[in-house]
Amino acid sequence: MADIVAEYGIKKPSLSRAINGKLANCTKLPCVPIGRRRMVIPESLDAWLRENER
Repeated sequence: MADIVAEYGIKKPSLSRAINGKLANCTKLPCVPIGRRRMVIPESLDAWLRENER
């Protein structure tokens, strides 16, 4: 998650809300659960950003 925060400038709480589907006016960010952690595939993140850009 830290690399996404650094590369895209998305704040960690916003990223967590996006993964949980609680970010206003946005679809749920697809991720792969690995134990308690969530892994976001870079291609999925790019597609999600394009889909939800305003």
